[in-house]
Amino acid sequence: MEPIKTIIISILSLSALVFVALFGRLPVFRKTPIGALHRLLRLHIPRSLARLDRALTGGCLTRTLHATNHYLLYEPHPLVALFFFTLLISGQAIFIPPAWPHVSTLHHLLIPLLCSLPYLFLHLGNITHPSITPSNHPSAMRHYPYDRTLFYPGQICRTCHLPKPPRSKHCSLCKSCIARMDHHCIWLNNCVGKNNYHYFLLLLLSTTLLCVYGAYLGFSILSPLITKTSFPTSNTRRTWSSTFHAYLNVISFHPRLGSVTLLCTLSSPLPFGLFLYHIYLLWAGMTTNESEKWADLRDDIADGLVWKAERAALLGDYPRLRDGGLEPEGKEVRWPVREGRWWVCRMREEGERPRVWVRKDGEGGDGGGEGGEMVAGGVDERWVRVRSLAEVDNVYDLGFWGNLGDVLWNREM
Repeated sequence: MEPIKTIIISILSLSALVFVALFGRLPVFRKTPIGALHRLLRLHIPRSLARLDRALTGGCLTRTLHATNHYLLYEPHPLVALFFFTLLISGQAIFIPPAWPHVSTLHHLLIPLLCSLPYLFLHLGNITHPSITPSNHPSAMRHYPYDRTLFYPGQICRTCHLPKPPRSKHCSLCKSCIARMDHHCIWLNNCVGKNNYHYFLLLLLSTTLLCVYGAYLGFSILSPLITKTSFPTSNTRRTWSSTFHAYLNVISFHPRLGSVTLLCTLSSPLPFGLFLYHIYLLWAGMTTNESEKWADLRDDIADGLVWKAERAALLGDYPRLRDGGLEPEGKEVRWPVREGRWWVCRMREEGERPRVWVRKDGEGGDGGGEGGEMVAGGVDERWVRVRSLAEVDNVYDLGFWGNLGDVLWNREM
C-alpha cells in the first residue's frame, strides 16, 4: 500500500512542478505565488547553485548544465516530441490489453479513435509551418492591420531583413519570423502560429479527452472489483478514507490498469489547464506573445510612460508608409479592418511627453524642405496620458466566435 501512496505523491508533485514550469511565466501568474515559485525554480535556485559550483569546480558543472538546458529549450530537436510519443505508446500498451476484455463494443470503437487523435494532431502541428519567407511575405503583410499599440509599421527584422508583418515575431529556434506568433512549442518541435494554431488546440483537446477517458475507463473496470472485495454487502459503511484505501488495495493487485488510471487522473489537469488558457486567449483576441506585450503595456501605463492620440488627428503628419510595402492600404488587408481610434506611444522617462517632429532645412531653419533632417520640436498637445488599459483598443478582438473563425479559416499564406 505504501508504494502506491508514494507513486501518487510523486505524480502529483511532478505535475505541480510541470505546471509551474510551463505556466509560471505567464502574465496572469506574474504577481502570484505561482509566478514567485517559477522565479525561484528558474532564477534564484539556479543562481545559488551556480555560485556554489563556481566555488567548488570553477563553473564546470554550470557550463555543462547550461549547454544541456540551451539545447533542450532553445535548439530545434525531436527529443520532447519523442518523449511524448513514448509516453502515449507505453501507456496504451500497458493499459489496453488487460482492459479490452472488460469493455463493450462501443468502447472497442472509441479506444482506437481517441488513442489515434493525439498522434494525428501532433504530426500535423509539426509538419505545418507558419514561417514567413520572401515568397509569402507580401501575403503575410496583408493578413492583419497594424494596431499602432503593440505593432507598428516600418520595423525591419534584423535577421530576416524583411519588414515585420503585424502580429509576427522572429523565432530564433525556427530561424524565421512567424505569422501570428503564439509561442514556440517544444512538444511540436515547431512554432505555433497562423497555420497550425488550430492543430495545437486540437492536440490539447484530444490529449485531455484521452486522459479523462482513460481515467473513466479504468475506474469503471476497477469499481466493481472494489465493491466486491471491500464492500461486499450494502450494510458495509463507506467513507472517503475507506474508499480511497480500497482503490489502493485493488490497484496493487491490478498494477497495469491501476497505474495508467492514476496517471491519466493526475495528469489530465495539465493539458486541460493549457487548453482553457488558450480558450481565454481566443476570448480576449490575443496570442501568448501578445498577452506578454499587453502585460508590459499595463506596467508601463502604471509607470506613466504611455500616451495616446486620435488617429485621425495624426494621419496628416504621419502618413502611411507605402514605400517598399511597409504598410498596405486598408483595403488591401484581408482582416475585417476596424482601425482603432487611438495611436499609442511609450516614452522612456515618466512625465516625458511626445513632441512634434519637424523637418530641418539645409539652412538651419524649420520648414518644409524635403531633404532636411527630422528633429524634435515642442510638446505635441494632441497626446494625452493613458491612465488605464481599458482606454486602449484591441483591434484584433472580433469577439470569441470571430476570433475562433480567424483561427480556423484565415490560414492562407
